[in-house]
Amino acid sequence: MTSQDVPKVGEIVTVNGTLRADKDFGGGYKYAVIVEEAAIK
Repeated sequence: MTSQDVPKVGEIVTVNGTLRADKDFGGGYKYAVIVEEAAIK
């Protein structure tokens, strides 16, 4: 997932964002599944 939020170690989190499949950012960064613009709660 990508996010600007930073949870604490050991914290249980819920993630909301946009689920995308087969995302290729280029430069070798390719993901079968990724959650973008995630908000951690």
